[in-house]
Amino acid sequence: MGTWSMPNTTEKAVHLERLMSEPISATTAMKRLYDILGDDTLFDMLTEAESNAPEVDVRPLIAGYIEFLSRWCPSADFTSHWEPGVRSRLEFLAARFADTEMNGVDTLIVPDDHTGQYAAIHLVHLMHPGETVQKQFRSERVGPGIYAIMDIEEDRIFRVECRYGLAHEAPEELKEVIRDGVFPVTAPKMN
Repeated sequence: MGTWSMPNTTEKAVHLERLMSEPISATTAMKRLYDILGDDTLFDMLTEAESNAPEVDVRPLIAGYIEFLSRWCPSADFTSHWEPGVRSRLEFLAARFADTEMNGVDTLIVPDDHTGQYAAIHLVHLMHPGETVQKQFRSERVGPGIYAIMDIEEDRIFRVECRYGLAHEAPEELKEVIRDGVFPVTAPKMN
């Protein structure tokens, strides 16, 4: 079935913000999200969470999916138009959960800590077989169990999920926006 509803309007984004302001149990999540954020991938994750811990708060899981939609998917991937400002609004909503844990939601392949961050960098490095040059990477946690990894030398950016060990390279048309949003260049401190 794929995707049947996206929070691509201000009205739907506001409704989603209201829902995300209070805990959402795995048991009620799909019913509450169906007309706002309806997608098979998300609902498969929610079904898994429900079978593991029905009353667990699944907002971190939902936030991770929102982060993927709002930051990593080009507009051409969607069949419906996004109202101006909605994707930025959703990115901000997802960022509120970036430091939360996914306790009880599901089982991660690697821990969501420095081990997971190292594993994410290692996975990106493995995507370049045969290279013996030590690469330089920057990494940032962008969501529960989710890291953005930047290959500094090749100017490539990846999103790696600890949940499945999946790596997704940033589309060329979004790379600069992602780089500026996730890996901002900071000015040196003046004494």
